[in-house]
Amino acid sequence: MFPTTTGVENLLLRAINKSVEEGICLQLLGEDYGSALLEKYKKRIHKIFNPTNIVRTGFSLESAQMVLLDFAKVCVNNNERWYGDLALYFAECATEFIMSYGDMNEAFYDALGDAYHDAVVAASGDENLYKLWKNRLEQIVHEFSGFGWGMENILSVSDKEINKI
Repeated sequence: MFPTTTGVENLLLRAINKSVEEGICLQLLGEDYGSALLEKYKKRIHKIFNPTNIVRTGFSLESAQMVLLDFAKVCVNNNERWYGDLALYFAECATEFIMSYGDMNEAFYDALGDAYHDAVVAASGDENLYKLWKNRLEQIVHEFSGFGWGMENILSVSDKEINKI
């Protein structure tokens, strides 16, 4: 006889199975599925960084990071292009958030820097990705020129990895 599962275990299994299902579909169905899936995750991140009423609903960096982590699980089989694009989008949204709401805490800058770095790592291994993302990457660095507790310097260190191409 099989052991029964609780409601929490069922939710956990469904969540795990969902990322596995999406990952397999990404491998098998290719470009169209990947683009649609990426847009789905981008919408989730956009909604977190751009709530309809930030005073009432608040903002959760952890929620935004969780979306990125969920997508990383989907992209586990060398889908750096898809994950890198979402990481870059996360960095763009975080940058826009800072420019709209002002200076943030260190954890926020760390999350932005980590996402930016992940995008740079993906682009550094693929010249076509670099060409595709070059303007987006440069725009983020430009936004932090003289602002953000040295964030421009941190981002520039990541950019040096790309310059090896």
